[in-house]
Amino acid sequence: MLTATERPAVAGRRRAVPADTPLPWPLLALPVVLTLATGFIGARSRQLWLDEYATWWASTLDRHDFGTLIGHLDTVQAPYYLLMHGWIRLFGDSPLAMRVPSVLAMAAATWFVVRIAARVYQPAVGLLAGCLMSAVPFMGLYAQTARPYAFAVMFASGATLALFRLLDGARRGWWAAYALALIGAGAVHLVALLVLLPHGLAVLWCVRREGGRRGLVAGWAVATGAALLALSPVVVRGYQQQGQIGGGARGFDEALFLVVYAFRNDLAAAAVVWFAVLGACLVPAARSRVLALVTWAAFPYALVIPAMGLLNLASLRYLLFALPPWFVLAAAALWRTATAWPSSIARRAGVAVLVGVFALMVPGNVELRHDPLLGYPDFRAASAAFAGAKPTDGLVIAGDNDAILHPHMPAYYLRPRGIELHGAFLAQDPREAGNYDGARCDDLRGCLLRFDRVWLMTTARTDDPFGEMDPAEARLLRDEFSVARMDEYQGVRVLLLVRPATAAPAAGLPG
Repeated sequence: MLTATERPAVAGRRRAVPADTPLPWPLLALPVVLTLATGFIGARSRQLWLDEYATWWASTLDRHDFGTLIGHLDTVQAPYYLLMHGWIRLFGDSPLAMRVPSVLAMAAATWFVVRIAARVYQPAVGLLAGCLMSAVPFMGLYAQTARPYAFAVMFASGATLALFRLLDGARRGWWAAYALALIGAGAVHLVALLVLLPHGLAVLWCVRREGGRRGLVAGWAVATGAALLALSPVVVRGYQQQGQIGGGARGFDEALFLVVYAFRNDLAAAAVVWFAVLGACLVPAARSRVLALVTWAAFPYALVIPAMGLLNLASLRYLLFALPPWFVLAAAALWRTATAWPSSIARRAGVAVLVGVFALMVPGNVELRHDPLLGYPDFRAASAAFAGAKPTDGLVIAGDNDAILHPHMPAYYLRPRGIELHGAFLAQDPREAGNYDGARCDDLRGCLLRFDRVWLMTTARTDDPFGEMDPAEARLLRDEFSVARMDEYQGVRVLLLVRPATAAPAAGLPG
């Protein structure tokens, strides 16, 4: 069991936070249990989100088609897709089955955060930091999202814990664990390698100001170099394909409030940020560790503002790995507030703030487990409209494609029947084109002649279902098809369009 008195003494460490008492392992594991609970609650019932359809499609491709995909884009996601390919083969592709790896990864990340806070401050701070992490709505959301962001949090936190152990004098074998954690972080999410800056600063400060052994710098350089060398193919391809990253903030104010948005409540966010600042400035701890935590918390978010023109990384899911240090620093300040003075008033005030922060985040957790997510169309209900679909039918998806639509959404819900509708305006399907959207036809009418029936799924907000789609495509559908049926669901409409009997016969689908 880790206590402040059991950690190796480090020059430059100031007086520890008061009330440094050991805690039993089951109590320290409480945040992990809470993370598992918040991760699994709603994971079965909530329908897949936009990028989760991409996970399903890419992870179920055969070897040839997968090679074609990562040769054109998403090389940086390839390790995660390979993991999910094996997982889906073993456990299936239901929403719950696909989300279990992320839930487990976030639970492991929570444990690493508990150990980080316990090592830098004391076990009680670790318990508090882990509980904060488990309660933040966006941590719970991405714990139950079939995307690699929970793994990025896990590997970034694991690498930081390994480094802190090394700074405290752990055996050199921990450098191998550190390098492996860095490789894992880069393999699932290249942006997570931004933790290298806080790690490097911590090593330099420890050696130059705290009397750390000289070998720390060489060990860190070798471990980091080995990890970057192993990741170099992914790094190169990731830079070449960085234009695919989308959905990020477009302005200074959006980037600035990414941290606040994670809490889904301004007061809760303000309290945590305020206490994190106090924790960084006022709570005694080894300065090298505090420097690492502060840089880890601030640098990724500060980077996105000047770099928005080069890399569109200003989206919370891309920077999720930078949230844990906020919890650690805030937990240290909260505990300090509750224990620094013997006054019962101070203790009660600290407990009241903590309970208040947790209470303020409850509505956000409930909101992010709503099915469908608030403001999103009910695509699972809309999939019932495709009950009469045939393998020879065409498909057109229209509306707010960038925000909420994915071209493989209908395919996911049609998979039990073994039907995959063909894009009515595609010259190449996504497998052939090596992307998620396929290659659009130059001759739109020629492509449309292949089909007698076309399904139109649209999120158009106007009365005209053809109103939010390419004008040329809309004109062809209006002119050459009639609406046989239209089903309306929450935020989405599904139309079956049929070619009149007098129209030219449909050509056969390409083999």
